[in-house]
Amino acid sequence: MNTYYNFRKTFLLALLFFISYTYLSCQSSHSSVNITDYGYEVDSRENVIPAIKKAIENNSSKSFTLVFPKGRYDFWPDFSLERINTIGFDLNDLKNITIDGDGSQFIFHGNMQIMRINRCENIEIRNFRVDEILNFDRIYNGIDWGFYPDPFVLIRCHYDRKRRELYIFEEFTVNKETNESLIRYVKQRLPVDQSIIADCASPKDILDFQNSGISIEGSIKGKDSVKYGIDFLKDLNKIIIDPVRCPLATEEFSLYELILDRTGEVVLQYPDKNNHTIDAIRYALQWVMPQRGGLQILSSTKTYNDVLNTYSTKMLVSGADKNFGTVTTNAYRSVFDD
Repeated sequence: MNTYYNFRKTFLLALLFFISYTYLSCQSSHSSVNITDYGYEVDSRENVIPAIKKAIENNSSKSFTLVFPKGRYDFWPDFSLERINTIGFDLNDLKNITIDGDGSQFIFHGNMQIMRINRCENIEIRNFRVDEILNFDRIYNGIDWGFYPDPFVLIRCHYDRKRRELYIFEEFTVNKETNESLIRYVKQRLPVDQSIIADCASPKDILDFQNSGISIEGSIKGKDSVKYGIDFLKDLNKIIIDPVRCPLATEEFSLYELILDRTGEVVLQYPDKNNHTIDAIRYALQWVMPQRGGLQILSSTKTYNDVLNTYSTKMLVSGADKNFGTVTTNAYRSVFDD
């Protein structure tokens, strides 16, 4: 009896030791991998997919947890490849992998597939929320050139002509960047079948972008072009701005004010200050604004070169924005207030 009891006790202790050893071995072999160790900066709005691919490739032979420190992570389609990559997490032939977002926000731009899991076992995904941009079908893109202190601004919007509603859903702003860098950024953010209208005051920049393969043309300016464009925006039923993706547009559209003269009377001119996203929107929507005799906006079948051949350069730039003076802070409500 004692022999059986001792044997059973020895067996249970050995089994417990084996289970504990196996558990600790599994725990020690399951490592933690931080996405920031692969060159990604949280909240940078850069494409996180290359860092994800690198992290997975370097650790695919073992079990691991891919950790995303809490913050914002942007997923952009990659159009530079022969085959366009539109998959956020592309998981293939992996085992015992955990993706831990730590409460982060994952933002997928455009028509993207969030995840593909192929021939994998024991994949766990936790602690993040997904925010996908709506698949708008009438997207317009505008650029306001800048370097410093004025920023370069790329704005993207959707215009619902029937409802007269404007949705501003994406912006990219940066200072002190070369055209080479800007072209690379723009190519990452825009599908190849979309075009841009940019401020015509910088023809060299437009030419650089055109030579890189980007579909871009210059804006058309004439007398009172700024006033006409802003009046068009003011007359819309709604202007909806995503404050997370478009912080500068949110600020400028909220604070853009008319000018007061020395007597406190409103001057019916629009200031050329703190309006970079507003200008980019005006350019983007150039061909959806109604035609008007004073500015002679042509139909969308006309190209920028057609316009250059029709009108003199002087005519094109004669309506360029002028410095109307200093805006008195909080002197008048936002131009775009209801």
